[in-house]
Amino acid sequence: MKEDKETYKAYSNLKILKPKAEQLLAMKILASRLESAKDFVDAYILCKDLKITTKDKLMNIISNYIPLTILGERQINFIKYLGEDLGYDWK
Repeated sequence: MKEDKETYKAYSNLKILKPKAEQLLAMKILASRLESAKDFVDAYILCKDLKITTKDKLMNIISNYIPLTILGERQINFIKYLGEDLGYDWK
């Protein structure tokens, strides 16, 4: 998995890093945990912030960080429902 970090805070003896929004979105899609709606809500907000309107654009972002071949049925359904909630047909 590719990592793409940026500095969140820097102090004289400590640097706090965070993943870029695109990487965080890919991680949320990969996790797509069923027991909590948090991944879904986070992915929804990230798609809005990143202005993702097509499934192709989302898949391109995901493929920058993880191989698409490891996406299973759970992740594919997650993406489909994410598109529906965003108002798009991502079948």
